[in-house]
Amino acid sequence: MKSLQITYFPFVAIAAFLMLAMTQAANPHLVRFDAEPGGDYRMVVRWEFADVSAVDESSITLQRRITSNGNKSQMINDCIRDLGGGRFECIDEDLFKDSGSQAASTEGVIYRLNAGLKNGGVISAETEMQEYTTNAARQTWGSIKSMFQ
Repeated sequence: MKSLQITYFPFVAIAAFLMLAMTQAANPHLVRFDAEPGGDYRMVVRWEFADVSAVDESSITLQRRITSNGNKSQMINDCIRDLGGGRFECIDEDLFKDSGSQAASTEGVIYRLNAGLKNGGVISAETEMQEYTTNAARQTWGSIKSMFQ
């Protein structure tokens, strides 16, 4: 039984990856959706709709999931900017605040975009995981107080 699992696992993994890739490519309303580092402690998320007139712009939501937080997502709609022509951007500068570590570290972040269509449909897409560096050690009240003594 163990050899059967070892033999078929790579095939199942490849099939799952291809299905995910086909799902992403099958979204005709979304031309682009990606994230990339934009300097220290921030990510730039960009997306573009093929036909923005078909999208209910008031329904656009963007979520961030830090890999160290498991499946917990956080809405970050405050940073969404309309660049015109169906292009949107979010400069996420609050990444470092989610880090639970006491020192600088590298973590992964995944963004999820959801938008409603005027015909009742839904656009949903997720970026690939991006790596970023969290900020330096968080300060406790005692360490901040000691700086001023």
